Amino acid sequence: MSLLRSVAAISVATLIGTTLVALPAQAAGPDAPLGGEASANADGTVHFSWNAAPGASGYRLQWSENPEFATGTVKTVDTYALDYITTSLPVVGDETDLYWRVASTTGSGSALTVSEPTEASLLVVGHDVTPQPIGPGAEDVRGIVEYPDATVFSWEPVPGAIRYRLEYTSGTLGSGVSGTTVKVNGTQYAPAVPLARVDNAGGVLTWKWRVRAEMYNGTSTTSPEVTGAWSPEREFQITWAEAPSNLVPVNETTTIHSELLFRRDPVPGAAKYRLEFGSDPSGNGILNPVTRVVNGTVYVPTSETANHTRYWRVVPLDHAGNPGTPSPVHQYRKKWGTQTEPSAAVDPGNVAPVPTAGGPTLDTAEDMSLGDFE
Repeated sequence: MSLLRSVAAISVATLIGTTLVALPAQAAGPDAPLGGEASANADGTVHFSWNAAPGASGYRLQWSENPEFATGTVKTVDTYALDYITTSLPVVGDETDLYWRVASTTGSGSALTVSEPTEASLLVVGHDVTPQPIGPGAEDVRGIVEYPDATVFSWEPVPGAIRYRLEYTSGTLGSGVSGTTVKVNGTQYAPAVPLARVDNAGGVLTWKWRVRAEMYNGTSTTSPEVTGAWSPEREFQITWAEAPSNLVPVNETTTIHSELLFRRDPVPGAAKYRLEFGSDPSGNGILNPVTRVVNGTVYVPTSETANHTRYWRVVPLDHAGNPGTPSPVHQYRKKWGTQTEPSAAVDPGNVAPVPTAGGPTLDTAEDMSLGDFE
């Protein structure tokens, strides 16, 4: 063999050997999946899906509201499946542009290899998660709750909501002053005690309320909270129109009372009654009254009262102590020893149980057999 052929043969062999060694080093991970689609569900979650990539053992899904997938805006999920449904809402509120992409993976841990991702796809997501109030109150209409009917806040359900946050106040919503905020698992809520109907000056209170949905945050904890927008505000007032009636003593001064007993008919919704006594009427009330709170509908004074014309009225109180509509002011005359009729019957009848067997002493005891007790 000539020297030229020998050099040529060595060069070819070297080239072949180099090529055979270099080819494995050029091998890369699997390609990104081809094709894919995404759709928003009725509850606001999103269903992503894609085709399998040859050689891939898993996939990395990413979505973001930022088309550049800027750091801090990306949600990443690694999965072995060919689809994924978000466990929480990617976007809470109005319609928003959501960008997503997927890459193929092989290996695991520090040996994980991730391919280049697919081109970002656009999906418009988000839906209105604002609850619509049912009552009390309506748009531009102030509601009326007639006590003793319960005050029940109710609203339409929001798909995907795990609970709701209700706020109500007789002041200004959102001010944090004298307001109440509760978390409700359903779509109705009734306060445990009756709400006030009037303020300290007797003015009618107007209550305002609103509600917002709380959505699942994708974790097993309650933080961070993911909430939608507040519902439109609603207003209502509470009335308790029925006043105590059939008061005794009646409103007149012809009858002169020596021993007094005050009585009235029960009022639906009343837990107690406040009796007000005084010697000077003032408008629809009594000036500087002496008050007594009683549970029933009858009251007997336990101390002597002055011998002259006096005034009284009754105010019903609900379970929370809120006053209702008072009775009209009544007057009566009182003077000890002037009654011509007894306050109680001369013979009041039996005031204790009367035995029907036996005798008052052992000497007069009635003989009885055991059979009488069978």
